[in-house]
Amino acid sequence: MVPTRRIHAVSVHLLWRSLLCLIFISFTPVSFAADDSRFTSLSQLFQPSNSHEYQFSPNGQHLAYIDAQAALNTIVVSTLGRHKQSKRIVLKGTAPNKLHWLNANIIVYEAEGRLMSIDCATMSHKLLLDNLNYVRPNNRLISSYDNAYRDWQLVNTLPQEPQNLIVAAKDKQNNSYIYRYNFVENRLDEIANGRSGGISDWIVARNGKVSLGLINEQGRETYLAKSGNKWSASKAPLMFDFDGESYLNRRAVFESVSYNEDIVYVSENFSTDKFRITAYSLSQNKPLNTVLEDNYYDIGGDENPAQLLFNDRTKKLAGIHYDRDKPHSVWFDKTLAAMQRSLNTRFPDAVNRIESWTPDMQKVLVKSYDATARHKVYLYYPFRQKLELLSDFSGTSDTDAVAATQTFRFKARDGYELEGYLTLPKNTDAAPVPLVVIPHGGPWARDTWTYDADSQFFAAQGYATLKVNFRGSRGYGLAHLRAGIGELAGLMIDDIADGAYWAINNNITKANSVSIMGASYGGYAALMSGVRYPNLYQGVVSKAAPIDLLNQFEHFQDNDLGFAYNYWQQAVGDPLVNAAFLAEISPKAHLAKLSLPTLIYHGAEDQTVPVWQATLAEKSLQRNKKAKVIIVANEGHGFTQIENRLEYLNAAKALFSSAEL
Repeated sequence: MVPTRRIHAVSVHLLWRSLLCLIFISFTPVSFAADDSRFTSLSQLFQPSNSHEYQFSPNGQHLAYIDAQAALNTIVVSTLGRHKQSKRIVLKGTAPNKLHWLNANIIVYEAEGRLMSIDCATMSHKLLLDNLNYVRPNNRLISSYDNAYRDWQLVNTLPQEPQNLIVAAKDKQNNSYIYRYNFVENRLDEIANGRSGGISDWIVARNGKVSLGLINEQGRETYLAKSGNKWSASKAPLMFDFDGESYLNRRAVFESVSYNEDIVYVSENFSTDKFRITAYSLSQNKPLNTVLEDNYYDIGGDENPAQLLFNDRTKKLAGIHYDRDKPHSVWFDKTLAAMQRSLNTRFPDAVNRIESWTPDMQKVLVKSYDATARHKVYLYYPFRQKLELLSDFSGTSDTDAVAATQTFRFKARDGYELEGYLTLPKNTDAAPVPLVVIPHGGPWARDTWTYDADSQFFAAQGYATLKVNFRGSRGYGLAHLRAGIGELAGLMIDDIADGAYWAINNNITKANSVSIMGASYGGYAALMSGVRYPNLYQGVVSKAAPIDLLNQFEHFQDNDLGFAYNYWQQAVGDPLVNAAFLAEISPKAHLAKLSLPTLIYHGAEDQTVPVWQATLAEKSLQRNKKAKVIIVANEGHGFTQIENRLEYLNAAKALFSSAEL
C-alpha cells in the first residue's frame, strides 16, 4: 500500500494526530492522466446554471433574475413586450438571493442576512433592515451586540397591503421573530416572538398569519400549535415532530402552508405505504382530505419534498411538482393543466415544468429539461403559443458531447423490483462499455433524475455510470425504506451488485469492466462491495467513508451529535447491544483481505466522518500494494473546490483504466 498526502501548511495540525497512528508513511506525488486542455474542458461540467430566482413583477411587465455567472453579483431586470430592454444592476460585494417584487418598480432581496431594495426606475439602492439594529420596535435602545444582531429573511409579500412585508429575524441564540414591516414608514410591528419559548422558526400562512412554531434542539424538531394565546407542543396524530430515534418512522412531514393559517399541507402515510399530500387542520388536529397520491412513489417527504404551487388570484392550490422516475407535475388549475398539455405536445421528449406566471397568466416561466437533465428557461405566452428562450444551461461548451440519463428497472435476485439511473457515453456503437457503479450516500437518501457532473465526466471518457435506489432508499414507500434497517453491509450491497449484473446481462458492459465508487455511505458501500464481490468489481474508489462504525458512534457522542447517534442507533444497531455486529460490518474488519486496486480520498476538514477514519483504512490496507489513501486539505465531507473534484475523478478514472482486463 502506498499512502499519499497532499498537505497545505494551514491544515497540517489537523493531520498530526492521524500521522502519529502510523508506523511508516511515505510521501509520493499524485499524477493524473488528463492533460491541461482536458482539465479546462471538463471543469465546465461543474458550472452551475447561469441564472436563477426568476421573478415576475406584480403587473407582469418585468422579469428579474440573478445572473450567477457574471463576473460581479448582478441582478438583471428585463422589460417584457414589444419594446424589450434589460438593465443589469451590479451589486458591489454582496451576493443576492431570494428576489421579491414589492411593486412595479421596487425589488427586495436578501444579502448576507440583510434586506436590501432596488428602485428599478431610479437605479437607487437602499438598506432596509441591517444585521445590527440597536433600536427595537418600541424604540428601546439595545447596547449588547448579541441582543442587537438579527439575520433577516423575507417571508412573503402581502398583495392586499402593498406597503407591508412579512419578515423573519433570527438572533444569535437562534430565536426567531416575525414582523410586519412597513417599508414606506420603515416600521416594524411584531407578530410573533420566539425568545420566551426558544422557538427557532415560525411557519407563516400565505395570509401573513402564523400557523406553527418550531423548536430545533440538537436535531430534535418539535412543532408548536396555537392553543388560545399560547403555543404548545402538538399532539398525535399531528406527527411532524421527529428526532434521531423516530426519523425512519416518520408518518407525517410538513410541506407547505395555505391561505388559511389553520390549514397546512403535509406528506403523510398514516394508512398507506407511500407518502401522499394531505390537507391538515391544525385546530382539529387531523387530516381533512387527500390531495394527491401515487401508487409507486412517495410524494414529498424528508429527502425529496414536493413543491406546491399556488394561484394567488384564486387563492387555491394550483399544482404539485414531485419526483417519480423523472420530475413530474400534476395540475388542479384547469388553465395551467391545459398549458402543461400544450408544452408536452410541443416538447414531447422533454420534462417541462411550469415554475411561475403573471397574475393574468399571460406570461409563464417554463423550465424544459432534455434527456441529459440539463434545462432551458423559456418565457411562454400561452394564448399566443409563443416561446422565448431566456437561458440555456449547457454545462459544457460542447453541448453535443453531454450524455443522456435514462431510468431503468430490474429485479433483484429475490424477485424484488428496483429502479435506477443509467448514463451511457454518447456516440458509441453497440459494443459493451466499461461501467462505473455509483451508490448514493445516506444510505437513506435517493438518487433522482438530475444533471450529474460526475456521470458526465465518465461519459466523456467513454464510461457508463449506473446508480441503484437499493432497499433502504427513500422515495419508494415505507416498506422499501425499512427494508434497509440493519442491512448496510448486506441487502443494500446485494441490490447494488444485482444492478451491475443487470448491466452485464443486458450487454451494457462486460463482466471484467465494472468498477465502483462512492462518497460517505456510498464510499462505505464501494469498499464493502469490493470485499464481498471481488470477482464482480475491478477497482474501488471511496471518499469520506466510515471505516470503523463503533468509532463513528463515539465521534457522534463526543461531539454532541445526538441526532446522528440516535438515528444510526435505530437504523444500524445499538453500540451498547450490537457491538459485535457493528464491528463485523465495519470495513476495518475486512480491508486486509481487499486485494482490488483501491483508492481512498478524505477531506482533512471533514466534521461528519473525521479524517482519522481514513488512517484506519490506511493501516488495514498496508498489504495491498495497489491501494492508496489521499487526504485533501481544506475540504470537508463533500469536495467543494472544482480542482479537487476533478483531481478525485481523474484519479478514479486512472485507477479504473489500469484495473480493466
